[in-house]
Amino acid sequence: MALKISEEAAVQMPMKTVASLICMVAIGTWAYFGIIETQNKISTTLELTEPTDHTSGDDGGKLKYKIIWGSTKHND
Repeated sequence: MALKISEEAAVQMPMKTVASLICMVAIGTWAYFGIIETQNKISTTLELTEPTDHTSGDDGGKLKYKIIWGSTKHND
């Protein structure tokens, strides 16, 4: 039993349903990108604030420490 749909077939959908579908898609898209943005912020914060290797370089890592933590007077 094949489903036959012609070009003249009328499809009716209430405007309230159409508006609801558009709103649901918009809210879902907004929520998805909000979650992705939050994950990116957390990831960036963790990368910027994690301690680096303080034994490399001519200054013993003091410049890296100063950039991240704000002081070169630190104890390893």
